[in-house]
Amino acid sequence: MLVMGMIFWFSMADAGESSEMSDGVVNQIVQKADQLFHLEMSEEKKAEWGRILHIPIRKCAHFVEYFILGVCFALHLWVCGFDVRKSILLSGLLVGLYACSDEIHQAFVPGRGPGIEDVLLDTTAGFVGSAVFRLAGGRLRDRIVSGRRRSGREKREKQEEMKHERY
Repeated sequence: MLVMGMIFWFSMADAGESSEMSDGVVNQIVQKADQLFHLEMSEEKKAEWGRILHIPIRKCAHFVEYFILGVCFALHLWVCGFDVRKSILLSGLLVGLYACSDEIHQAFVPGRGPGIEDVLLDTTAGFVGSAVFRLAGGRLRDRIVSGRRRSGREKREKQEEMKHERY
């Protein structure tokens, strides 16, 4: 709920506020890159890089927000006992529904509007986040439970055992 609230809060910003927030982040990134790599860019060059990076940074922010939401949904479904495939599918679909509702919400925010490309990006991020969590979480759980890594044969045997338990 916290992640969904954060996304909703970001979506409430009108076009000017949203651009101002993004510009601030982009300017910080350009400034830090200039310092870190000793580029000694002029103010004009920094502004040019800011314009180039503006859209990719916004899209990365979208991806990260919805990646985290996908992880949160996958965590919840894992705790509820869903198997891996179902939890990844359901998490991705839930993220996709929330992405649709977020874009509808943006239709009512001054200067902003819905975008199908954002829904597609956000849904993809949700699927990726839930898959990464489930795949990494399963390995982590196996290590915690067994105290060691399983061999390939042991993993296959465990998968077969789990398959038979489901049916």
